[in-house]
Amino acid sequence: MKRWSTFKEAQVLFAENHWMTEHAMKLYVHLKKLTFPNKLNIGLMLDKASMHDCKGLSECIKSNNNMPPFIHVGFVTENLTSACSPPDIAVIKDLKANIRRKHDHLLSSKRKIRGERVNISREDVVSMVTSSFEDVNTINEKDQRIRRGFDMCGLNPHSEDTKMFERHLDSLSENKTCKALIEKNFERDID
Repeated sequence: MKRWSTFKEAQVLFAENHWMTEHAMKLYVHLKKLTFPNKLNIGLMLDKASMHDCKGLSECIKSNNNMPPFIHVGFVTENLTSACSPPDIAVIKDLKANIRRKHDHLLSSKRKIRGERVNISREDVVSMVTSSFEDVNTINEKDQRIRRGFDMCGLNPHSEDTKMFERHLDSLSENKTCKALIEKNFERDID
């Protein structure tokens, strides 16, 4: 078994419930500060999941914001992550599909008899996930999908062009539920 604390390709944590935890979010905040020590500010856009919107995390950020880089947290309005969250728009769907393909390939290569139960090690899981992130990064170097995701959400601070964001909101308004949420949460016109 690998020692995950010394794993070079990624920061790897395994939670008992296999979901993100408040503790993991605190470690993530510390990692961001260590990763970008020369930045003045670091912004985090989070959804309202319980491990993001909790007293423990906000206390952790507050107690560690006494010197740069300063962490600033913004929350995506509930039920609008598909409209306002660049990772949801630009990365996660393709990342999950890539992990699923690698998982299916691994199962078929390990399975000797149809229907046979196959064990997948933590090393296999970490390898699938890290190589899938590498694939996303390689594709993004050529395609700039992640930047377009920020443009689409109106969150690219380096762009004054809001046409992509406006088209995205228009496409969402075709869905009645999204339209009602948008009208409730975006009451003013985009300048």
